[in-house]
Amino acid sequence: MMAVDMNLRRDLRIDKRLMVTFGAYGFETMGMTGNISTHGLCIRCHSGLGHPPGERPVRINLGIYDDLYEIDGVVRWCVASPRRSADTMPWGLGIEITRAPEGYLTYVRHFSFQHRFHTC
Repeated sequence: MMAVDMNLRRDLRIDKRLMVTFGAYGFETMGMTGNISTHGLCIRCHSGLGHPPGERPVRINLGIYDDLYEIDGVVRWCVASPRRSADTMPWGLGIEITRAPEGYLTYVRHFSFQHRFHTC
């Protein structure tokens, strides 16, 4: 299993749970964010993408209130939690954002001083 160096991040993450659909070739997988930032996010889901991380592109649909944001990124890491039960999302994917709409960035900046920070 690959070690994840959380010190390489450009900014801290906001602990936030938002529904997402994502995939490399469409929006074939559902999940939930573990945390978000302007440069990256963690997605929790029931299965990994089936390919090694690194330069793997991914497109994410993220819903905030009545808005849907399409975000492009690269999967930088993918790990399975040792706890696997039906009520948890055992996979964690670290996404580096390469393109995000201004509405998403504004939302993150608004909450960056109001929510506690967390690492995924």
